[in-house]
Amino acid sequence: MPIPAALRSRSLRSQLAVTIALVSVIPVLFAAGILTARATTHRRAARGLYVAESANAVCRATDAYLAKYTASVRTLADALPASALLESGTRNASGFDLGAQLARFHASMGGFLTVLAASADGSIVAARGRALAQDSTAPVVHTSVADRPYFYTPMSTGAAFVSDAFRGRGFGADPIVAVSAPLRDSTGHAVGIVEGSLDLRVLGAEAGPFTANRTLAFVIVDRTNRVVHATDQVRFPLLTTLVDDPLVVALNAAAKTVPADTKISAAAVVANLSIEGHPTWGAACTTAHGWRVIARLAPATMRGDQRELLALGALVALLACIAAVLIANWTAGRIAKPLTAVTDTLVNARSTPFTADELRTVEHTTRMGARAALASTHPNAAWEIVVLAGHLDDRLARAERAEREMQNELAHREHVITLRTQELSLTNESLAREVMASAVAHRLLADSERELRALFATMQDVVLVFDTDGTYLRVIATAPDLLYRPPDEVLGKRLHEIFPGAQADRFLATIQRAVDKQETQSLDYTLELANGLTWFEGTASPLANGTVLWIARDVTAVAVARAALEHSERQYRMLIESASDIIYRTDADGRFVFANAAATVMLGLPRAEILGAHFTAFVRPDAWEALTVFYQEQIRARAEVTYREFPCVTPDGSEFWLGQKVQLMIERGRVVGMHAVARDITAQRAVERAKDDFVSLVSHELRTPLTSIKGSLTLLASGRVAEMPPTAQRLLAIASQNADRLVRLVNDILNLQRLGSEHDSPHIRCEEFAPVLLEAANAIRGIADAEFVAVEVDACDGHAWIDRDRMLQVLVNLLGNAVKFSQPGGVVTLSATQEDSQWRIDVRDQGRGIPASELERIFERFYQVDATDARAHAGSGLGLSICRRIVEQHSGQISVTSELQIGSVFTVTLPCDPMRTTASLASAVLTGAIS
Repeated sequence: MPIPAALRSRSLRSQLAVTIALVSVIPVLFAAGILTARATTHRRAARGLYVAESANAVCRATDAYLAKYTASVRTLADALPASALLESGTRNASGFDLGAQLARFHASMGGFLTVLAASADGSIVAARGRALAQDSTAPVVHTSVADRPYFYTPMSTGAAFVSDAFRGRGFGADPIVAVSAPLRDSTGHAVGIVEGSLDLRVLGAEAGPFTANRTLAFVIVDRTNRVVHATDQVRFPLLTTLVDDPLVVALNAAAKTVPADTKISAAAVVANLSIEGHPTWGAACTTAHGWRVIARLAPATMRGDQRELLALGALVALLACIAAVLIANWTAGRIAKPLTAVTDTLVNARSTPFTADELRTVEHTTRMGARAALASTHPNAAWEIVVLAGHLDDRLARAERAEREMQNELAHREHVITLRTQELSLTNESLAREVMASAVAHRLLADSERELRALFATMQDVVLVFDTDGTYLRVIATAPDLLYRPPDEVLGKRLHEIFPGAQADRFLATIQRAVDKQETQSLDYTLELANGLTWFEGTASPLANGTVLWIARDVTAVAVARAALEHSERQYRMLIESASDIIYRTDADGRFVFANAAATVMLGLPRAEILGAHFTAFVRPDAWEALTVFYQEQIRARAEVTYREFPCVTPDGSEFWLGQKVQLMIERGRVVGMHAVARDITAQRAVERAKDDFVSLVSHELRTPLTSIKGSLTLLASGRVAEMPPTAQRLLAIASQNADRLVRLVNDILNLQRLGSEHDSPHIRCEEFAPVLLEAANAIRGIADAEFVAVEVDACDGHAWIDRDRMLQVLVNLLGNAVKFSQPGGVVTLSATQEDSQWRIDVRDQGRGIPASELERIFERFYQVDATDARAHAGSGLGLSICRRIVEQHSGQISVTSELQIGSVFTVTLPCDPMRTTASLASAVLTGAIS
């Protein structure tokens, strides 16, 4: 039959080449597309990083620029003497030429337009610069700068100051930035300022190396969002306020840019922007002075990157396709060559004819069958093929018969082998079970023997074997020092031959009882050995052969310890029973399980009636709830030891006060009871009540005459009565100060006494905490400004359960102490944070610190660190006591940490849980009510 055209060499090679090329090109194009997309993503990320790094670089350049000129002004202020500002003009009485000094400074610092010095009232003492044409001998025009921020800010804070951009006097439209620093006297107080007007155009020169790249646009704005510097790409006029600019709006909306007055590190915030419909990158960062640097990548740069990457991807795909076509053509040629050779062979075989003589040598049926078979495929096949097919059929038939006989024989033998294998398997399993059982028994016996040997090797007991008559059969010398006689002296002998009669009878009776009852019997006895009297604990265990195993253990140490323990217990019982304080123990439910004799005397009940009763049965009814809440809180908080005072009532109606210390009994993490020691404090509370009444009476009686004295002294000091000489006025001032101090002392005493009263309980509500902190800081800011101390309040957010007025009293007291003990120029910080379900309030100062030995006492009444404090900082010594009392009413704690010459931190912790605060308040109210 004809060969299909698909098998021809040229057609086959073409088809294979096309197929392989298509299979190769499609993945190559797909891979090229993925690589192009990934390269585009990486290029975009790199551009964003480039914008962020550029913005940070301009931030650092701006900070360096401002820091350089700030440092120069600060150095000039530190170098100028305070006397230079005492007189107007350029040369004062001391001979110091202030104008010449300013002129030299202006010449050395080219960035400044003018340099001036102003006194404490804001009057300009001397000035040099471009806008002021004075020479070193011309008088200075006294113009006041008291209304300028660059004057009053360094005067109030004591630190150098960089203003926002503005147009100064005498400079026309040129914008400037003022850099000022305080000029101090020998005591550290600010007596004036030194200020330099900085030309903003110099900023562009300083930042030029970073903004030279034309693909980026930069804008620098100050704290009021006014333009300080802008590159040519954005063309913003200087001092323009950036509010509606699309770049600023997009950055503020997308990147959540921080407010301008917040000081953060120069870390750029990057945002994906859309400028005129084209995506691009923008970045913003904040300098150390609160200025912001805004950078923007030109959209054309992003579009150029995309076109470049697409062209590169198309080029790579084209080269890959050409390589795939060449490889496919070469591969198709390699595959089509052998197929062509096979086709040529088939064509040659088809053209060879067979003769009639060769066909007659085969049987008719075979010949006809072969012809019929070959006629359909190879009509001209040779007769040799037919003959060969006949021989192959005969040999194949004989081979099939031999194979069937062989398979039958093989099946028979396999059946026999299977039967024999099953029999052997059963036999082997039986033998294996027997061997395994024997091995297990041998191993158990060996293990038992090893354990027994190890047990005897580690035993420190006497091991003996007796028969029923008490004859020594075996002595195992595991503890030779504990043997009454050596083994060779007792083997084969009876107990009565070794021990005295009574001792031997006890041993023999124990042995016979163990045999009769077939259970282990115990016996405690003593023997006089070489090392002294020894206590033994003996056990007699019956064995299977009618013998008895006797093991004697040395319990001398245990016996001595038991005797000592019993003696100690008797002594402690005597001490507890003879103690004048009540000592008792309760279970976890609060019921008495032990009470000493003092409890029976004080309660007037026998011990049998006290045991089993609940402890609240002897508490005054109005104090029961507060006491129960207190001890429930102790159990919940796992406070091991607490102290509490409460009233008690005996069955006959008599009332007394107890002050008791309670310790929790905890076993395996669970409270199983309480130990308590209580003392009668009725007389002590009466004394304290009398003392408080006396203090209250004296305080109230002192307030009226002190008020009259204060008014009289004020009237005399005013000069309305008569003109006083200077000496008398000074004495009147001293008397007035001491009267004020006495009034403050009386007010503090009354305040502390009122805090413990039942009629003055706190009104706790849920308050927003941030306004409370700001109000406390504002209340103390006048005193702080007078002492040249800065008060800073950290931002906080949240609500707290507090009495607003009393918490303000605590914060104002702590801030006042921090300001009083801070040096001029110091900083007092007030902060509040939420930690572990509680508020933590810190008042941090930079004062001289508190000695470690005084930290535990500063919260005591009338206590001050030393006499120097009392003279230098007038106070009663009650402020911290009042603070601690108010904090405790809020269920909080107050503490202090301090380091000498570094400063102190007063910490107040308040619970955030209103239930705890309310429970504590209820407990405090009940305690005040029953006291």
